[in-house]
Amino acid sequence: MHISVSSYYVNKYSAVAGSVQRDSIWFQLAVQERTFLDLLLPISRLIRTSVFNELDVAQNNVAQARSFSHNPKLQEYSSSKKLPCNLNITLRSQEVPTNVNKIRPGDIDVVAAMGDSITAGYGIFDTVGLINTLYEARGAVFSIGGQETWETILTLPNLLKLYNPKLYGYSLHSVSVSKGSKFNVAEGGAISENMPYMAKVLVDRIKNDPKVDVEKQWKMVTIFIGHNDFCTNICYTTDYEKFLREHEADMLEVLRILKKNLPRSIINILPLFDIKSIVNSSGQGLFCTLSRIYYCPCLVALQYQQMRSKYFEVLYKWQKLDLAIADYPEFHTENFTVIGHPFTTTYNIPTNEDGNVNYNYIGPDCFHLSQRAHAKVANDLWNSLFTPYENKGSSNLKKELQNFNCPSEEHPYIYTKENS
Repeated sequence: MHISVSSYYVNKYSAVAGSVQRDSIWFQLAVQERTFLDLLLPISRLIRTSVFNELDVAQNNVAQARSFSHNPKLQEYSSSKKLPCNLNITLRSQEVPTNVNKIRPGDIDVVAAMGDSITAGYGIFDTVGLINTLYEARGAVFSIGGQETWETILTLPNLLKLYNPKLYGYSLHSVSVSKGSKFNVAEGGAISENMPYMAKVLVDRIKNDPKVDVEKQWKMVTIFIGHNDFCTNICYTTDYEKFLREHEADMLEVLRILKKNLPRSIINILPLFDIKSIVNSSGQGLFCTLSRIYYCPCLVALQYQQMRSKYFEVLYKWQKLDLAIADYPEFHTENFTVIGHPFTTTYNIPTNEDGNVNYNYIGPDCFHLSQRAHAKVANDLWNSLFTPYENKGSSNLKKELQNFNCPSEEHPYIYTKENS
């Protein structure tokens, strides 16, 4: 069985495990038993950081020079392209708002993100696979990346920076233990039960950063989790209702931690993708096939084929549960709110004109998102933030940079449940 994140992460999580009881065998063993392998963790982290630093230099030199701008896995770049939003309106409130339903995009001072390998930036600039797939390009992640500008790397922070150039907390290409990751606490392999600990790490980072005024500044946190729960864990359970209840408990604990410790926050919840199109896609060679089996054995491996329809049935319930949790009344106050974004629930890999899968939106491993895909998700998330609550739904974008919803003089605020 695939153990999420690492034994290091689980041992760290065990410090707060008392608050979330688990009965899965692997978790109990991981918490209770330490092995000689734990002694190798400092060396492992040192090697990992060194390798990523080398990749960091190489990949970012390439990205900044745009020397592979012809690469179809990157968003199209045009120096003449302009954001259609009117930046001559009031971008930021004259006084710091006290009500979460009166927040302009320029009022957001701090951004943060939690999640799995997608939010950790795995494979965003990968063109060859293998070790490059594990390179964490956090600076280009749709929800938290702040590398370059929106014209070259479209992300939510790069759009928010147009409204507030002093935005803080976004990542600049780095592994989670590096300073450049800032308030991106995502970890590759993370699953739902890792999230409460991850929330505590995030709270500690924000509270201990001298550049952040926790009580005064408005914050936006994006949560995107669940893919590994279905790719590596669901085939080890038979009690699917319990599987969903445990996720609900995890999410409630996360939101309560954030609400208690991070006043003046807007929390984005993105349900996991409908990953059926990735599972069912074919072609692209042996590496692609083996990679999908490695990353997502529960949904790809042949021994679980007869259970796929059941697993996807549970996945759709999980998506609905995330959106329902976002609407729980306890998470909607004057200085805290949660926004559920349903556009991810129907996400599929875009297709070419001939109807075949457009592999430009996924990496060479045929599992993680390319930079072009991250740009599209960022575009959709931005549009959802400026769509009335009752109208939020599936994405109508065929590709990135196609359309942008904008704040207006009539409604300059981020749409919440209460102001829609």
